[in-house]
Amino acid sequence: MPLTTLILILVNFVAYLVHVSALYEDPAQLHPYTFVPWEFWNGDNLLGFFTSIFMHWGPAHLIFNMYFLWLFSALEERIQPVVFLLLYLLGGLVANLVHGALTSHSFSMVAGASGAISTVMGASLFLIPRKKFYQVILFIQFRMSIWLYLLVWLGIQFWMAKRGAQFIAVYAHIGGFFFGALAGLLLRKSWKNRELPQIYPPHHR
Repeated sequence: MPLTTLILILVNFVAYLVHVSALYEDPAQLHPYTFVPWEFWNGDNLLGFFTSIFMHWGPAHLIFNMYFLWLFSALEERIQPVVFLLLYLLGGLVANLVHGALTSHSFSMVAGASGAISTVMGASLFLIPRKKFYQVILFIQFRMSIWLYLLVWLGIQFWMAKRGAQFIAVYAHIGGFFFGALAGLLLRKSWKNRELPQIYPPHHR
């Protein structure tokens, strides 16, 4: 596992362990560290805008997000670790902004790394387009291209947004993804005349 990805996973786990007792005693105690759209646009609780991308509401929420971060960690091997880290952090904040802009009157506490991870996913679309994932459905294992994988995932996000999904910040997912895709496209163009690190074996005809 790439080092920056490992560090980010550890930071997320440590953040969860630090606040896990408060989470089960009184979730309201976590309010200062979560992103609340209405408060943000009114200049309150600005700290939560930054810390919320490292907070999670439970072990399933945390593990699911960290699984996706690990799944797309090949992106770190394709770009410099510092670029990967900046993309992750900036993407998480942009995802918060998009969610906040579309739910500006919401008082709901938002937390989770999914916006940042969605950014990594979007960038992967252009920077590791040949990547394939192993999937298992009904005990049958098969490989799926990253394009198809992300197309299905993005379709699910729009479907949930249309149905008004509760308790899931789908706008943060969508906003993070498109920010990452744009960043990936720009990085790909900027490196057009420069050879990127080869992480896949060459194809022979």
